[in-house]
Amino acid sequence: ELERMFPRQFIPRYSMVMFHRIPYQVVLERGVVQEKILDELVRGIDHAKDFDKTRAAAAIAASLLPLP
Repeated sequence: ELERMFPRQFIPRYSMVMFHRIPYQVVLERGVVQEKILDELVRGIDHAKDFDKTRAAAAIAASLLPLP
């Protein structure tokens, strides 16, 4: 869902490595940031319907620059 909502910012590590020309070091660093965002967003929720898109947008905007 996050990749669909933020296609230039939240890109799965696999996709960054296989389908984009992103240096591996950048992939590793972004992967750590994205994992922290995911951990924060799912903390305390039991169902996908409880996912807060506004909170996700704020966390991504604050932590991940768009990729070219």
